[in-house]
Amino acid sequence: HDRDDIMGELKTLRLGLKYWRTRRAMNIRQLANASSVSSATIVKIERDHYVPRPDVTNRLAKALNVTVEELIVDDNDSNCAA
Repeated sequence: HDRDDIMGELKTLRLGLKYWRTRRAMNIRQLANASSVSSATIVKIERDHYVPRPDVTNRLAKALNVTVEELIVDDNDSNCAA
């Protein structure tokens, strides 16, 4: 990956995580409990452009009942339409 690809993936994971967490009516603590991922890590992903390890992404997706592909949404994806 070059830097632009990594930044693009970060942006879409951050948007997807917040989108699905909100859609599931979960706060950060609830998602942390459901996924066994620390709330600090979730905050970093949503706010600070932190790239989690694949196992962390998998646990977040499972806790939100979505696939990893759904979690890493495209900016133009219809899933993000309000």
